[in-house]
Formats: sequence, C-alpha cells, structure tokens
Amino acid sequence: MNGWLIYWITRLDALQAGFIVTLVVGTILSIVMSIAFFSEGWEPGKMWLKRFVSIAITAGLLLVFLPSTKEAVAIYLIPKIANNEQVQKVPEQALRMLNAKLEQWIDDQTETNAEVDE
Repeated sequence: MNGWLIYWITRLDALQAGFIVTLVVGTILSIVMSIAFFSEGWEPGKMWLKRFVSIAITAGLLLVFLPSTKEAVAIYLIPKIANNEQVQKVPEQALRMLNAKLEQWIDDQTETNAEVDE
C-alpha cells in the first residue's frame, strides 16, 4: 500500500459529499428547467434540462458505486486478513486452548462432585 492509495481512500467521503451536492443541485435545476420549458415553452430550457438531468443521473450513479472510506478499507483489508496464514492458524490454536480449558473445567467439576459425594 502506498501513500497515494491511502490518500485517495481518505478522500472518498469528500468525493461522496461532492456527488451528493451535485445530485441535489442537478435535480433542483432540472425541476426548474422543466417548469420553465413546459409552462412557458422556453426553448433553451430544453437544452439545459437535458444537461442537468444528465448531471444528476451521473452523480447518482457515481454515488451508488463509490465506496465510503470505511467500505474501501474493508474491501482492501478483509481479503488480506482472511488469506493470511497466521490468521488462519488462530482458530485452530484457539480451539486447542478451549479444549484444554474445557477438559480442565470438567476435571475440576468431577473432583468437586467426588468430594461432595464423600
């Protein structure tokens, strides 16, 4: 992982905010232009309406496919962690430790029960 990748991952939330603003402004301007075109027949409004609708749709699609900073970190790290040999050994070692503790607990319980029966 290099510095540029880290930088762009940290900028993803700001990019999302920019796309949200673009989507909102594009939608509002599309509504205004459609009112101007359909109610008053203002011909340049048709051209601007197409542009603003295109901008709003593009911003909306980019928002859908652009991950947040947390999602990008998860996308980058989870496969590395899941495919790490040392991490894969942890459950095996933890299972051995749990078995040993369980056996010790059972032995302690049987000793306690034997003392109570006497």
